[in-house]
Amino acid sequence: MSLIPMKKSSALHVLVCCLMLTLLGMFIAACAPRSALTATPSSVATSVISLPAIATPSTRPPEPSLSHPSQPPTATFTATITSSPAKPFYLARISGGSLHTCLVTEAGGLTCWGANNFGQLGSDAKLEIETFGKPYEVIGFPDSATVIAAGAYHTCALTQAGGVLCWGQNQFGQLGDGALTDSNRPVDVSGLSGGVAQISAGYAHTCAMTVEGVVKCWGQNQSGQLGDGTTSDRSTPVDVQGLPGRIIQVAAGWEYTCALTELGDVWCWGDGTNDRFGDGSSEIYTAPVEVGGKVQDVVRLTAGQYHLCALTASEDVLCWGGLTSEGPYSPEKPMSIEGLIGPVLDLVAGGGHTCALNGKGGVQCWGDNYFGQLGDGTDFGSWKPITPLGLSSGVMAIGSGGGHVCALLENGGVQCWGDNSGGQLGDGTITWK
Repeated sequence: MSLIPMKKSSALHVLVCCLMLTLLGMFIAACAPRSALTATPSSVATSVISLPAIATPSTRPPEPSLSHPSQPPTATFTATITSSPAKPFYLARISGGSLHTCLVTEAGGLTCWGANNFGQLGSDAKLEIETFGKPYEVIGFPDSATVIAAGAYHTCALTQAGGVLCWGQNQFGQLGDGALTDSNRPVDVSGLSGGVAQISAGYAHTCAMTVEGVVKCWGQNQSGQLGDGTTSDRSTPVDVQGLPGRIIQVAAGWEYTCALTELGDVWCWGDGTNDRFGDGSSEIYTAPVEVGGKVQDVVRLTAGQYHLCALTASEDVLCWGGLTSEGPYSPEKPMSIEGLIGPVLDLVAGGGHTCALNGKGGVQCWGDNYFGQLGDGTDFGSWKPITPLGLSSGVMAIGSGGGHVCALLENGGVQCWGDNSGGQLGDGTITWK
């Protein structure tokens, strides 16, 4: 998925979408009870616990505006999905993978929901569709958790003591325990029992930043995303080679990784498709290269499937690397996101979309909207930031998966929207919201 806006006038788009939805319906019909056959990409913001239904427009509305007057829905909340006050930007309290979502609770526990085909929920949850979307407590986590990071089909968490544990798919060593065996229980990452400040998970690799600002990565490495100078997969952490000075944030994308230095510079390694690294090519880099151009004085960084976005010290949000109708945006000519409500506190990127959390507790999203991940009740993509229905305030943290987004609310609730094919929205269905 890439940052390609949907065009209402495109007959080809309509034909392709209809074909894809028809095939999806045939698949679900073969695997799910008839009650699950209501999937549409047009309703918004469903709570992990329960929310009243939100009306779906009978006809496609005009191109979405920057905000919506709709009132936020009411939910019934439980202590299972509450969280402590907001932490620094890199201390993610909620994170999404391809088909699952995980949350750090107020007490430092871990709750996950969605698909569990590789054990990525950290529980014994069965694969029946009837169990999709039910929150499960991660079993066997030995300490209070502070940070969560979900990859495509694996999950990692940071302990209060600075150690890292992972669970789920381990085909490429992305759990970091020296083995290649999937696990539905947290396993210790080799050599990282303490001293870690931040973690980030890509498709099938994971990276950690230590309190000294050193970056270590493990897992799949076919595109050089581990940064150790090779393309060999690693089942235990290896140091990223050649980073200049102290790192203050690491961001793992699909098959690439980027790091932010204390001077505000961005360095990346791995798959450089769509001029992601600013050298005019789509080369594979097995060691870090500096991303130049206008990407300077960066204070926040997020890596999506194909694109990156950065918040600068001057409060600009710049995005690059994703394909558009005009070709890829590069670091030399990044897309400046206009219309954001400031100050922007955090950015999260997914398959082809990005969302921002502002100082008023509001959320705005832009980019691809095929699954409804912009949260405005349509499936039209937009370069203009859109406020998901009912989320102009009251949000304390956001997290994104490949095609869905979740928001942790100040009142202790969670709302999710977008792709729900694995139950990753947590409402007990597999219906897009």
